[in-house]
Amino acid sequence: MKKISLKLFAFLLISMALMQACTKASDPSPADVVKTNLVRTWRLDVSSITIQGLPISAVLPTAATTYGPLRLTFNAAGTYALTGAELIGITSTGTWALDPANSAKLILNPGNVSVDLSDITASSVKIRYSFATVGSPFAALPGASVSATVGATLLSP
Repeated sequence: MKKISLKLFAFLLISMALMQACTKASDPSPADVVKTNLVRTWRLDVSSITIQGLPISAVLPTAATTYGPLRLTFNAAGTYALTGAELIGITSTGTWALDPANSAKLILNPGNVSVDLSDITASSVKIRYSFATVGSPFAALPGASVSATVGATLLSP
Protein backbone atom coordinates (compact mmCIF):
# COMPACT_ATOMS: atom_id res chain seq x y z
CA MET A 1 0.00 0.00 0.00
CA LYS A 2 2.87 2.31 0.84
CA LYS A 3 4.45 1.63 -2.59
CA ILE A 4 1.18 2.55 -4.35
CA SER A 5 0.90 5.77 -2.34
CA LEU A 6 4.49 6.72 -3.19
CA LYS A 7 3.96 5.94 -6.88
CA LEU A 8 0.69 7.90 -6.91
CA PHE A 9 2.37 10.82 -5.14
CA ALA A 10 5.29 10.76 -7.62
CA PHE A 11 2.85 10.57 -10.55
CA LEU A 12 0.87 13.55 -9.23
CA LEU A 13 4.05 15.54 -8.64
CA ILE A 14 5.32 14.90 -12.18
CA SER A 15 1.88 15.69 -13.65
CA MET A 16 1.72 18.99 -11.81
CA ALA A 17 5.23 19.91 -12.96
CA LEU A 18 4.35 19.14 -16.57
CA MET A 19 1.13 21.13 -16.40
CA GLN A 20 3.00 24.10 -14.94
CA ALA A 21 5.59 23.92 -17.73
CA CYS A 22 2.85 23.95 -20.38
CA THR A 23 0.96 27.01 -19.20
CA LYS A 24 0.19 29.53 -21.90
CA ALA A 25 2.08 32.82 -21.87
CA SER A 26 -0.11 35.77 -20.99
CA ASP A 27 -1.67 37.75 -23.80
CA PRO A 28 0.05 41.05 -24.65
CA SER A 29 -1.54 44.18 -23.22
CA PRO A 30 -3.51 46.49 -25.53
CA ALA A 31 -0.65 49.02 -25.29
CA ASP A 32 1.88 46.37 -26.37
CA VAL A 33 -0.28 45.48 -29.39
CA VAL A 34 -0.54 49.17 -30.37
CA LYS A 35 3.23 49.64 -29.99
CA THR A 36 3.97 46.54 -32.07
CA ASN A 37 1.67 47.73 -34.84
CA LEU A 38 2.84 51.35 -34.69
CA VAL A 39 6.61 50.82 -34.87
CA ARG A 40 7.39 51.08 -38.60
CA THR A 41 7.51 53.64 -41.41
CA TRP A 42 4.13 54.93 -42.57
CA ARG A 43 3.04 56.83 -45.66
CA LEU A 44 0.09 59.19 -45.71
CA ASP A 45 -3.02 58.22 -47.68
CA VAL A 46 -3.51 61.71 -49.16
CA SER A 47 -7.08 60.97 -50.24
CA SER A 48 -8.01 60.31 -46.60
CA ILE A 49 -6.91 63.71 -45.23
CA THR A 50 -9.64 65.94 -43.84
CA ILE A 51 -9.39 69.34 -42.17
CA GLN A 52 -12.39 70.42 -40.17
CA GLY A 53 -14.23 67.52 -41.82
CA LEU A 54 -13.53 68.82 -45.35
CA PRO A 55 -11.49 66.80 -47.84
CA ILE A 56 -7.99 68.25 -48.11
CA SER A 57 -8.37 68.61 -51.88
CA ALA A 58 -11.21 71.12 -51.29
CA VAL A 59 -8.98 73.17 -48.99
CA LEU A 60 -5.58 72.68 -50.59
CA PRO A 61 -5.72 71.64 -54.26
CA THR A 62 -2.01 70.78 -54.26
CA ALA A 63 -2.40 68.27 -51.40
CA ALA A 64 -1.35 65.23 -53.46
CA THR A 65 1.90 66.92 -54.45
CA THR A 66 2.45 68.45 -51.01
CA TYR A 67 1.71 65.42 -48.82
CA GLY A 68 2.30 62.48 -51.17
CA PRO A 69 6.00 62.11 -50.26
CA LEU A 70 5.33 62.26 -46.50
CA ARG A 71 6.76 59.41 -44.42
CA LEU A 72 6.38 59.08 -40.67
CA THR A 73 8.63 56.60 -38.86
CA PHE A 74 8.00 55.47 -35.30
CA ASN A 75 11.01 53.74 -33.75
CA ALA A 76 10.87 51.20 -30.91
CA ALA A 77 13.16 53.47 -28.87
CA GLY A 78 10.34 56.05 -28.63
CA THR A 79 11.55 58.48 -31.29
CA TYR A 80 9.90 59.52 -34.53
CA ALA A 81 10.97 61.17 -37.79
CA LEU A 82 8.75 62.98 -40.27
CA THR A 83 10.19 63.35 -43.78
CA GLY A 84 9.02 64.44 -47.21
CA ALA A 85 6.55 67.09 -46.05
CA GLU A 86 5.66 69.24 -43.07
CA LEU A 87 2.61 68.78 -40.89
CA ILE A 88 1.43 71.87 -39.05
CA GLY A 89 1.93 71.43 -35.33
CA ILE A 90 4.26 68.41 -35.60
CA THR A 91 8.04 68.81 -35.63
CA SER A 92 10.18 66.78 -38.03
CA THR A 93 11.77 64.76 -35.21
CA GLY A 94 10.94 64.09 -31.62
CA THR A 95 9.75 61.49 -29.17
CA TRP A 96 6.53 59.54 -28.96
CA ALA A 97 4.76 57.65 -26.20
CA LEU A 98 1.34 56.17 -25.67
CA ASP A 99 -0.78 57.95 -23.09
CA PRO A 100 -0.56 55.70 -19.99
CA ALA A 101 -4.28 56.18 -19.37
CA ASN A 102 -5.35 55.50 -22.98
CA SER A 103 -3.37 53.31 -25.40
CA ALA A 104 -5.34 54.80 -28.31
CA LYS A 105 -3.77 58.22 -27.69
CA LEU A 106 -0.26 59.06 -28.84
CA ILE A 107 1.73 61.95 -27.37
CA LEU A 108 4.34 63.57 -29.64
CA ASN A 109 7.03 65.84 -28.25
CA PRO A 110 8.18 68.50 -28.52
CA GLY A 111 4.86 70.25 -28.38
CA ASN A 112 2.88 67.71 -26.36
CA VAL A 113 0.74 67.01 -29.45
CA SER A 114 -2.06 64.59 -28.63
CA VAL A 115 -2.92 62.27 -31.52
CA ASP A 116 -5.97 60.00 -31.37
CA LEU A 117 -5.41 56.58 -32.95
CA SER A 118 -8.11 54.23 -34.23
CA ASP A 119 -8.44 51.12 -36.37
CA ILE A 120 -4.81 50.23 -35.62
CA THR A 121 -3.36 47.30 -37.57
CA ALA A 122 0.07 46.45 -38.94
CA SER A 123 -0.95 47.90 -42.32
CA SER A 124 -2.97 51.02 -41.44
CA VAL A 125 -3.91 53.38 -38.65
CA LYS A 126 -6.30 56.32 -38.55
CA ILE A 127 -5.01 59.47 -36.86
CA ARG A 128 -6.72 62.64 -35.67
CA TYR A 129 -5.14 65.67 -34.04
CA SER A 130 -5.75 69.38 -33.60
CA PHE A 131 -3.35 72.20 -34.40
CA ALA A 132 -3.29 75.95 -33.89
CA THR A 133 -4.39 77.81 -37.01
CA VAL A 134 -3.41 81.34 -36.03
CA GLY A 135 -1.16 82.63 -38.82
CA SER A 136 -1.78 79.57 -41.01
CA PRO A 137 -3.69 79.35 -44.29
CA PHE A 138 -6.27 77.19 -42.50
CA ALA A 139 -7.46 79.96 -40.13
CA ALA A 140 -10.15 80.96 -42.64
CA LEU A 141 -11.86 77.54 -42.47
CA PRO A 142 -15.27 77.45 -40.76
CA GLY A 143 -14.75 77.07 -37.02
CA ALA A 144 -10.96 77.12 -37.36
CA SER A 145 -10.06 80.64 -36.26
CA VAL A 146 -8.02 79.26 -33.33
CA SER A 147 -7.52 75.57 -34.07
CA ALA A 148 -8.45 72.92 -36.61
CA THR A 149 -8.70 69.15 -36.54
CA VAL A 150 -6.94 66.92 -39.05
CA GLY A 151 -7.89 63.34 -39.77
CA ALA A 152 -5.99 60.93 -42.00
CA THR A 153 -5.04 57.33 -42.57
CA LEU A 154 -1.44 56.17 -42.44
CA LEU A 155 -0.56 53.13 -44.55
CA SER A 156 2.37 50.79 -44.22
CA PRO A 157 4.31 51.03 -47.51
